[in-house]
Amino acid sequence: MLDKLEKKKLVRRERLNPDQRVVRLYLTTEGVELLTNAPRPAQGTLTEVLHSLPDDTLHCLSSDLANLLASLTVVDEQAAGIPSSVLALEAPAKAARGKRPA
Repeated sequence: MLDKLEKKKLVRRERLNPDQRVVRLYLTTEGVELLTNAPRPAQGTLTEVLHSLPDDTLHCLSSDLANLLASLTVVDEQAAGIPSSVLALEAPAKAARGKRPA
């Protein structure tokens, strides 16, 4: 990812220490400009909306979310950190390996 950002001239790397494993990253002028013009995260919006909801609505939401979480089951703990797009690509190959010839 850093290579792509560096290629686009959004960041630059510096190695100042004798230990070349230490790399400092700096935003370039172009990187600062892009960041300045980037849309802000929507974190505050959700918080504001939740604060504006009536108590009974919040209790229903909390209960419904608890029910949703309770109904979720772990199918494959090994897959916990793998993006679902990767898992979708791997599923047909795993299914084919699991089939036994008749």
